[in-house]
Amino acid sequence: MECDPLSPMSWLLSTAVTWFVGRAAEGLSAAQRAVELDPNHLIVRWARGYTNCILGRPVDAVEDAEAIASIAPGVFYGRQLAALIAAQEGRPQEALTHVEGIIGLDHHHQFHLAEPLAAAGAADRAIDLLDAAVKSFHPPFYLESHCPFFEPLRGDPRFEAIVRTARENSAALTARLTVGSGDHDEP
Repeated sequence: MECDPLSPMSWLLSTAVTWFVGRAAEGLSAAQRAVELDPNHLIVRWARGYTNCILGRPVDAVEDAEAIASIAPGVFYGRQLAALIAAQEGRPQEALTHVEGIIGLDHHHQFHLAEPLAAAGAADRAIDLLDAAVKSFHPPFYLESHCPFFEPLRGDPRFEAIVRTARENSAALTARLTVGSGDHDEP
């Protein structure tokens, strides 16, 4: 993917697409460039920290979590990233403290809140959030294959049911989007 060389969001997008195909390491340089272009952009900082956590390098995400906390204390993405770091570093209670009291989230944020909960061992809470998130819609491939934070949930029948629902939702959306496109006959 070619990037607008001066757009941190372009570089961020180049980073994010690597997560969904299990190639996060390839997105790290793009995440770094996005931070260089706009070091105070919360989502850009989160994306680089998140990428490092996906790669199992939470120590490399600390700078971004601290930057987010100093720019906008208490914002969701900073709390979520701090929780991921704590969970990956073996401090599950601290991870849970970082995300305590977060409510009223859309499906995207429910998904990201479930990640540190799963990594910290709070499987029931993570499953409940994932179930709500996936009912709205979430692409199945990242959920089932490439998101390392859900590793503790793999094999849990509740998690497998959520993955099935995500697959079904994805297939239904694809069918709706392709009706009349020449790929399928009208129903």
